[in-house]
Amino acid sequence: MIKYETNKPKIDLTPLIDIMLSLILFFVIFTSFRVYEAAINLQLPKASTGEGALKSSLVISVDQNGDMYLGDNRLSEEQILASVKTRLADNPQEVIIIRAHEDIPYMYVIKAMDIVQAGGGYNISLAVETKQ
Repeated sequence: MIKYETNKPKIDLTPLIDIMLSLILFFVIFTSFRVYEAAINLQLPKASTGEGALKSSLVISVDQNGDMYLGDNRLSEEQILASVKTRLADNPQEVIIIRAHEDIPYMYVIKAMDIVQAGGGYNISLAVETKQ
């Protein structure tokens, strides 16, 4: 008589592990960790066409009094100009985000844009909150 070996089917976990690691890597790379300066109390204007935040580490915030901030630090116009020039020397195509309180006069936003342009920046984005 001929004996047949009955092998139990085996599940190879290697492809499954490869796919799981690829998914984890995908989500780690393409997930944006948006951290805004929480210490500066700004009520951003609302817009229905707002897009997700751009990856930029240079965010200029303008509060109700027209004071300008980089991060949590209140800086003068000259200091912000110097920071913009320094940053754009490394990457001239970097997008600079201006976060301005919704109730400030328009001239403060224009002043912030002028400072960025004087520093050589022309890729400027205005931060808004999306309407729900």
